[in-house]
Amino acid sequence: MKRDLYSGLIFIALGVALLTILVPMGIVEPRKVRFAALSPSYYPRIVAGVLLLLGLAVAWRSRRETTAAPASNRHPNATGRIACFIALLGAYALLLPWLGFVAAGFLGLLAAFWIAGEHRLKLVLPLAVLVPLMLYFFFLKVALIPIPTGLLTFLLQGV
Repeated sequence: MKRDLYSGLIFIALGVALLTILVPMGIVEPRKVRFAALSPSYYPRIVAGVLLLLGLAVAWRSRRETTAAPASNRHPNATGRIACFIALLGAYALLLPWLGFVAAGFLGLLAAFWIAGEHRLKLVLPLAVLVPLMLYFFFLKVALIPIPTGLLTFLLQGV
């Protein structure tokens, strides 16, 4: 019970810190933004709000009394998987400028699915291809944010 309360309080503190300090101080806002969803602080504020709400929900639920000790639901390889995900994020950050967003995203998602234990190729391959492509075109065409193309410049140029 205490662990849930502490987790909830940490999420609440992080959400409040993001909303009140980190986002206002760390994100430069243009004077006029045509659409609120294209504002640089729009999505960070949404994430901060969700963290705050989740923290409130976890802290609220932690007040319930439990008589029996909860069974551990930790995966036996949790520590190794977390270490692999952290290494994957580092590799993704290093390879992104060279490979480009789409290719690095494809390889990163393939590796993430494999680390998470998902091996169904009928699910993994379409998602690993479509998610980076859809994000690339959203940011390039809708948000008008240039995205590094890397090795796939010859394919993505002019699309």
